[in-house]
Amino acid sequence: MEKKEWLIIVLLLSNFLIPIALYQVLPEKIPLHWNAQNYVDSMGPKYMIFLIPLLTVLIYCFLFYLPHISVYKRNIMRFYENFGFTIRFAFVLLMTSIFYVVLLASLGFIFAVSQAVLLVLIPFLFYISYTIRFTKRNFFIGIRTPWTLASEKVWKKTHLLGSKLLMLSSLFLFIGVYDSNLILVSLLPLILSILFLVIYSFVLYKRVRK
Repeated sequence: MEKKEWLIIVLLLSNFLIPIALYQVLPEKIPLHWNAQNYVDSMGPKYMIFLIPLLTVLIYCFLFYLPHISVYKRNIMRFYENFGFTIRFAFVLLMTSIFYVVLLASLGFIFAVSQAVLLVLIPFLFYISYTIRFTKRNFFIGIRTPWTLASEKVWKKTHLLGSKLLMLSSLFLFIGVYDSNLILVSLLPLILSILFLVIYSFVLYKRVRK
């Protein structure tokens, strides 16, 4: 394990140590989910505060060992040489940020939770969208349709276009940050971009086969 990986390990450990230190002051019931209008619509026992840290560790381990379990191992390894650490770090930082949003809300701090989560999600989506243009065919990272997986040429062209579209679409989420009533509207460009890319990969595959 490289030294820089310990930065992630420290974040993962802090996600357990801090709630343990604050466990006695947490209420018996904590909020688990908020709707778009920032109203709590689900509560649970306070031990559920460890759910996000636990999920983060599990997914981090999956990302760390991904090259060893991938069918297209060489493709993943090439991608990981440049982006493996930053993707793992970005993911853990995202989940850590969401965790502390939930923790602060559980401790009684009042703020727009849905918009706070959206605000930390935007840079993550933007960065991931940027990196996918550098991927090669694999079953885990990228725009994985039957047609991109069947053709390296279709994969490359779909990801070059998809990277730009998804980066642009992620910026529309700032609309939802500005007004929680527009969160669903702000998601529309992202959803439409994904649907378009699925159709685009199919049409491109048909053209390539001709």
